[in-house]
Amino acid sequence: MRGLRLAAFFLLMAPACTGAIEGSGGSSESGPGGVTPGVKSPSGTLPGAGGGSAPSTPGGTPGAMPGTPGVPTTSPPLKCEKPPTGSRQRLWRLDDGQYARTVAAALKGRSSTANDDLAAPTGLKAPLGIVGGSNAKFTTRASDRRVLPLDAEDLAMASVDVAERLLADASIAACVSGTGPLRGCLEAPLMQKAELLFRRPVVAADVAHYLTGAEAVAASPGGRREGARAALQGLLVSPRFVFRTELGVEQGGRLRLDAFEVAEAVSYSLTDGPPDLALWTDAKSGAVLQPDGLRGHVTRLLAVAEKKGPVRKFVQELFAFDDVLLVNKTEKFHKADLLLREADLFTESVLRKNAHKDFFKELLTSRNGFVSPATAPSYNATMTGTATVPQPFTYTGERQGLLGHPAWLVGHATPDPAEPQTVVVRGRMVYERFLCGAVPSAPVGVILAVPKDPKRTVRERLELHKKDPTCAACHRLMDGIGLGFEGFDDYGRMRDTEAARPVVRTGELVGSGDQDGMYEGLQGLTTKLLASQTVANCIAAQTFEFFMGREPGAGDACTVQEARNRYEATSGDLTAMAQAFFLSDGFLYRTR
Repeated sequence: MRGLRLAAFFLLMAPACTGAIEGSGGSSESGPGGVTPGVKSPSGTLPGAGGGSAPSTPGGTPGAMPGTPGVPTTSPPLKCEKPPTGSRQRLWRLDDGQYARTVAAALKGRSSTANDDLAAPTGLKAPLGIVGGSNAKFTTRASDRRVLPLDAEDLAMASVDVAERLLADASIAACVSGTGPLRGCLEAPLMQKAELLFRRPVVAADVAHYLTGAEAVAASPGGRREGARAALQGLLVSPRFVFRTELGVEQGGRLRLDAFEVAEAVSYSLTDGPPDLALWTDAKSGAVLQPDGLRGHVTRLLAVAEKKGPVRKFVQELFAFDDVLLVNKTEKFHKADLLLREADLFTESVLRKNAHKDFFKELLTSRNGFVSPATAPSYNATMTGTATVPQPFTYTGERQGLLGHPAWLVGHATPDPAEPQTVVVRGRMVYERFLCGAVPSAPVGVILAVPKDPKRTVRERLELHKKDPTCAACHRLMDGIGLGFEGFDDYGRMRDTEAARPVVRTGELVGSGDQDGMYEGLQGLTTKLLASQTVANCIAAQTFEFFMGREPGAGDACTVQEARNRYEATSGDLTAMAQAFFLSDGFLYRTR
């Protein structure tokens, strides 16, 4: 309890010692010409997209929409018609993994290799797990990273554990066991830990109030050890540790991120950890502010698959195939946790082989998967035994890519196999995630139940949506896509019959602007998606949103278009797209 009281003491002191962090301007994410926080840009399509589509709700999830309830609206697409503008100043709270890796850096010192060697300390309970809301598309949105009262309590509790670990540092332990003035002994090692935790150089004045607190506590019965612990806990509950800043410094009438803000933004975005030695060195020299220097670090940090944890997370959150864990299925052969692991392995395999060529295309078309004997029935595979170790496996038939993976197919299905809503769920997911459209919720009081009838196919029963004008406008956007997945059942297995009749796989794409029309099955849908300009722009904007931590606004139209152009010009190199984002004015500059 004493440790918690010490942490609370420093939490109360924090606003007085954080300077610009606490005194920054508004936290709106949009720059001039952008959008109000929490409100989508004037068009649901992406910068430069061909054809209009319904505007998205915050986070890209369905919700109440402007205009007539239950009717999708359209607006002209955003165009790259003016120079990029900076976004608003903001604070960006660390998440659990970033917290743990930053603590690991403070325990180990700055590594001479990249950040992937900063494993979370054994037994550490990271305190920052609450991110976003239940409908959030991506967990990286800066506006969703708040410190709630419960988080503050957890931070204080975690600081006790981490401070105890830091007390084992040789230089700090020497101060605890020594007899000279604690303040003079502790100042240098405390500055070293502060520099690692705060991700920027510190001077004696930055730790003075922590040392004052340490002296006061050391005079109590707890003695020197408790005094040192108090100072360390102060660092661990400081906003300078918990948040990374994007405030900038005045330059030519604008605010440009300083070298250390650039370094930590690139590092946390691409590795989920603090700047490594190479990035830190270039931040201190200012080299990271030069285009070639920054471009080189983006390339370096994305060069090896093991360092691409955020990229894997981006793919998982974009496709939302981890939703497989949320759908309750009754058949014993269904193994949700194993399917999720195999989807992750599929993603990592594509990342290793295709990070620099046709990255998104391979995510949608690759037939090189992983299957274990325990999950084989979900893939229509014949394997003996019940082992759970995934093995390389080549998909056959209609199955390809993540949209054909059982984890995705089950994650976007209903528990009841007789429920035609599975078609709607799958269609809506593709429409919103890959066409960047949005379908509003049904008007209040409107419930159109599609009857269950084992003698009729889902396709036949869904004709009811076309006949009801209240439902037709939205369902034509979803049902035509969802029906293309009819070659798969609600467990993700390929099937040829339904209701004792051959399955019809014909679907219709609506809302793409340039690829609308009929297609045949998943492979036909995938071909249309990959040929669509709207989808290409959507993918670029989704990538921007994940790595920049905010939705692109009107001022980002040119940035997103440039990133898409760079991706295509380099044959689908994900690194080229990331470089375009981090070299853009929308990233480098801020407004108050």
